[in-house]
Amino acid sequence: MEAWIRQNCDRAVDTSNNLASAEGIFRNCYGCWITGFSRFLGLSTVMQAELWAVYDSLSIAWEAGCKKGFGRM
Repeated sequence: MEAWIRQNCDRAVDTSNNLASAEGIFRNCYGCWITGFSRFLGLSTVMQAELWAVYDSLSIAWEAGCKKGFGRM
């Protein structure tokens, strides 16, 4: 049986000043935390922040050699 990785990412944008961040976590198939990330984006739109969260998640998974997994935004 092959182990799966679960990834969750999210973003936040303060609409009063458009400051944004992107973050995410990775868990193994048993729900145990593996790693996470957080990035301050500065001035950003909601779409840009969402794309950064996805990009960072995929980059981490690629570098870790993950071949199977699924994500949630």
